[in-house]
Amino acid sequence: MKVLLRRVLVRACAAAIFLVSNLNGSFAQANVATISTTGNGTLTIPSGVTSITVELWGGGGAGGGASSQNPTAGGGGAGGAYRIFTIAVIPLNTYNYFVGAGGTGVSAGNGNAGLASWFNSNSAANRASGGAGGSASTLTLTPGVGGQNTLQTDFTYRGGSGANAVSASYGGGGGGSAGSGGIGGTSTSATSGTAGVGTLPGSAGANGQTLNGNGFVAAGWGAGGGGARRTSGSRIGGDGSNGKIVITFRNITGTIPVGTTGILAANNPYYSNLQSALDFLDLTSVVGPTTMELQDASNTLAGSLTIDNIPGSSFTNTVTIRPKAGLASTISANLNATALFFRTEASNFIFDGINTGGASLTITNTSNGFSGANTIAFTDGSRNNTFRNCNIYGSST
Repeated sequence: MKVLLRRVLVRACAAAIFLVSNLNGSFAQANVATISTTGNGTLTIPSGVTSITVELWGGGGAGGGASSQNPTAGGGGAGGAYRIFTIAVIPLNTYNYFVGAGGTGVSAGNGNAGLASWFNSNSAANRASGGAGGSASTLTLTPGVGGQNTLQTDFTYRGGSGANAVSASYGGGGGGSAGSGGIGGTSTSATSGTAGVGTLPGSAGANGQTLNGNGFVAAGWGAGGGGARRTSGSRIGGDGSNGKIVITFRNITGTIPVGTTGILAANNPYYSNLQSALDFLDLTSVVGPTTMELQDASNTLAGSLTIDNIPGSSFTNTVTIRPKAGLASTISANLNATALFFRTEASNFIFDGINTGGASLTITNTSNGFSGANTIAFTDGSRNNTFRNCNIYGSST
């Protein structure tokens, strides 16, 4: 059965359109980019995105080494700081960033500090400090001192300090990196400082060495390295772990290209297919009319396409799905027991086939094995959804 809809608000049932209720969609964190490669880089903002939240971790400081005196031990490195801020951005513009590396340990020397991480500009407001390195033991057998978090100046939350060494017993433990909800844990012994808490937590520091060996290397991100201890030979403090940057794309408006044909690198993988694009929008907020413009002639779905109510959508801030100019596009799936589109309380969507200049949109369930297989399913909470100029096909049996 073919249903041709032109400029009407769909409210009725047909073989291709069926009302259902109590459906729940689930989505991955599709609107987040994590950057962990250290050094300079650039990020191009995806189409339509107008604001982002930036979360930064500075690199962790390295633990101190142990000198040729006997016994001696180095202090633990401090954890890196955490910084969060939100800024307005321009779609498809490129922004600079720097991911701070963790400090490196030195044989019988002071641990190097971790480097700061920053986004958009290397200014205090856009930067998270790295952790200080732990000091090495001295020729007078003075134990190494842990890196101190009081040296950090750019932060929302500081990383934890490393522990001072006790040469007869241990190298100092590394401080934990800060998290999105609190400071990193400070070490006071060979045991590492704990990770800062939060939705995006920090990482625990490395333990200090208690035997004759190099300091332990920190894991995770922004954590302080452990101090070394020696009873023979010179020893190297443990490296701090690298910082990282997490970008969350927030507000969105305008036209989003969806598909693989001619798609820009900045838009991949966020808009590479319909489901990934809808997942992206579901985790952002539309701040104006938004159009998902299909770039591929064929859009074959592996399963039902789940559409949730997009945050910020309204009678004026609608979300339109349409083909690009001149493109005859088809959205299809072969589904027996469910509908092609599950609309779970979704509202303010417009499906527009255009039907001018060669542009058209066909929505079809190609199932042959189930009489009455549905194409579009609405929940009772859906409203203000429009299908116009679309060819909609239900089951062919």
